[in-house]
Amino acid sequence: MTIEGYAACLLWFMQALRHCDNPDATDAPDHALLTMGLPQGRILRASVEYDPNDGSPIIAVVLWDQRDSKERTLRFYDPVGFLALRLVILPKARIRVDHNVLASGHELHYVVLYDDITAQRILCDAKPGEAIEQRRDETGHVLDHHDLRLRNFVRTTRDALQTNGKLMGGTHQGRDLAIELALTNLDKDAKHLPLNGPFYAALLDEVFAFLDEMHAHEIG
Repeated sequence: MTIEGYAACLLWFMQALRHCDNPDATDAPDHALLTMGLPQGRILRASVEYDPNDGSPIIAVVLWDQRDSKERTLRFYDPVGFLALRLVILPKARIRVDHNVLASGHELHYVVLYDDITAQRILCDAKPGEAIEQRRDETGHVLDHHDLRLRNFVRTTRDALQTNGKLMGGTHQGRDLAIELALTNLDKDAKHLPLNGPFYAALLDEVFAFLDEMHAHEIG
């Protein structure tokens, strides 16, 4: 992450905290700040959009698929969710598109951090043995696998997915490991940024706590 992108992300977070504490007396945060300082690894660019149903802000993100050498279809995040992902890969920008081929031959493309931790497990703070699925309509079809806002996920278990014959993998990996890897890589890969380990650890804790406060209740 560039210094400019880091500063913009911190400014958005301060604005968001102030607005959450006193929404009547403060302006909503400037979500465009979260799109600054890109590309960051394989996050090429991002833009601010708004949900057509409730007007809530969305960060639309373009990722580069290294294997297929092309841009992937937009992924959509809650603003604070996108902030959390940007900050947790701040040292090394370890993010990629994973290719997961189902028994049916259909290929799914997950956003993966630090080799094998899916973004949804980090955002939803999935625990060992717990699985995160995207919401489905009454016919059983996923509503939109590009929508990575927390409202689009439900919690289930590893056993439930195995019973239903669904492909499983990496259910033990989650937010705690992502934070651990981020802190491990900080001194080696982020010397250009004005932060140290204790501040970075506290920042990640505060950002993820804010994400949980704002959106964890939306998970099914």
